Amino acid sequence: MSPVEVSAALGVDRPTVSTPGRHDDFFDVGVRTYYGDSRQLMCVAVDALRGPQVLLDGLPLVGRAPSELADQFEDYVNSQGARVCISLEGDPGWDDIGLQLRAQRAGDFLLTRPVFAAREWSHRIGDSSEGPLPQEEWAVR
Repeated sequence: MSPVEVSAALGVDRPTVSTPGRHDDFFDVGVRTYYGDSRQLMCVAVDALRGPQVLLDGLPLVGRAPSELADQFEDYVNSQGARVCISLEGDPGWDDIGLQLRAQRAGDFLLTRPVFAAREWSHRIGDSSEGPLPQEEWAVR
């Protein structure tokens, strides 16, 4: 999916802020998109405060207390015959489907910020030092 196609899918004319070749921010819908070398969509991060609620088989992933969601997420992943991977930042993820549940500061609290990656980026999505996720995402606190 190209940046133009992403904007159309989100129902906006263009991103609020764009860093060509890297990422686009869509503040009105609470989404940041990351692109690979071919300028194709590789990753979507949902803002903990402004983003839409995303469900994983009925489990809400956005804007939750990380400690509350972690146990529920692990139970769900285990029930699927998979295992949770913990990022270098200490966040739970599921590499098989390219999902990392990052924590984002919200005043004095932390809330969950799910990050979804394409298959090409799903391997080692939680590796903040050598993984495919751009440093711009790891800088979000």
